[in-house]
Amino acid sequence: YEKEKGAGKNTIVDKGFSHLRFTKLLTEKYFIEGFAQYGFNDFLDLNNRFLAGMGLRVKLSESDRTTIFLGIGAMQENETYGLQTEPGKKLIRSTNYLKYTWKLSDNIQLNNTAYFQVSSSDSKDFRLLYDGGLDIALNNSFSIAIELNYRYDNDPHGSLGNTYIQVANGITFVF
Repeated sequence: YEKEKGAGKNTIVDKGFSHLRFTKLLTEKYFIEGFAQYGFNDFLDLNNRFLAGMGLRVKLSESDRTTIFLGIGAMQENETYGLQTEPGKKLIRSTNYLKYTWKLSDNIQLNNTAYFQVSSSDSKDFRLLYDGGLDIALNNSFSIAIELNYRYDNDPHGSLGNTYIQVANGITFVF
């Protein structure tokens, strides 16, 4: 992307994202999980976002070709923005997700995760997120990945729109 002239720096991409998740099996079907995340995204005028939380993961279905999980949890979210006129947010959100993995063939897999996150203090402040990917293994060393990320924020900060879409593709080499 490119910012308007006179609007500051002109950056092609200035964003980062890291996510750490710990999942512990409780029974054959139930898991407990804890997670932490850090990110920044100049396009969304997000200086930084840090969150930590925990929840319950339930295996709804599993077969040779598909796996479905439902996750229910809560997280503490802290965000700071590049806008000088808007304060950051510190709040607790519920985080709920449905994860569906489908092995289309021996070398092709479709991964889908849909999230619904709502503020504990304002039910009108919610986000819908979708992370999808198609992985195609060409052989034991090379694979192709195509990813789609969609974000709908019902209460975005500043003058940003409600939706954000990102498409990415890449090649993976394992050695």
